[in-house]
Amino acid sequence: MSLPISVVILTLNSAKTLGRALDSVRAFDEVVVLDGGSVDATVSIAAAYPNVVYRTNPFEGFSSQRNVALRHASHAWCLVLDSDEAVTPELVAGLSSRSWDDSALTLYYVMRTDWFMGRAQERGYACSITHPRFFRRRGAEYRGHLHEAPFLDGRKPRRDGEWVGTLPLAWRILHNPDAGIEDELARIGRYSILRARERIEAGKEITAIGVLRSLVRDALTVYRREWRNGQRGFIRTVLVCSHRCLANVAVYAERVRRQR
Repeated sequence: MSLPISVVILTLNSAKTLGRALDSVRAFDEVVVLDGGSVDATVSIAAAYPNVVYRTNPFEGFSSQRNVALRHASHAWCLVLDSDEAVTPELVAGLSSRSWDDSALTLYYVMRTDWFMGRAQERGYACSITHPRFFRRRGAEYRGHLHEAPFLDGRKPRRDGEWVGTLPLAWRILHNPDAGIEDELARIGRYSILRARERIEAGKEITAIGVLRSLVRDALTVYRREWRNGQRGFIRTVLVCSHRCLANVAVYAERVRRQR
């Protein structure tokens, strides 16, 4: 019997990793794949899975896209994945071990194992942590441009919230993007724009000196947590700091533009 839970996945030229994601969720009754305009083999890959409900919507941002995908879901509970993630058999077995309809909690954090350059990251800046990924669909709305979060009935999730729980740590999502350095650099550009847009809309400003100070502070902070990861830690530090610096530059550029 398939799991009466809707899995929600966003795609955009995700052919490299989508098959792995969909293989891991075959046990679920419904997998909503919302595509933002792929030109690779994403569509044909999704079509090969009978439990996939494939829909399209022009990509305008992660939160708006996830909210559209949630509206296409039909089950009361949703599990949210990225197209470069997969669920473990332990997570599938755990979710199928009980009915969630009588749960007093409406959102659960799920442990995610992050991979970088072929290795699981169990320590350092981007080590494995829990994310709010399993929740009751009714009243759910994603907010935020980058690192978006599902608000339930207008409430932002907190790990210590009375309506929030954490699934057993062995029930994991595996985040293995299988990305080369070219993919990482392209992602930095996209994410930096989203981060800058979020800060600009919040009224944040930064000076030229502030951009430089933040770059130095970020480099010291991130590398202090990454140095034990050796060469990969150094690469991760440079990538993270580049992303943050580009976002700050974009915020500063907007300030300069408005002063004209």
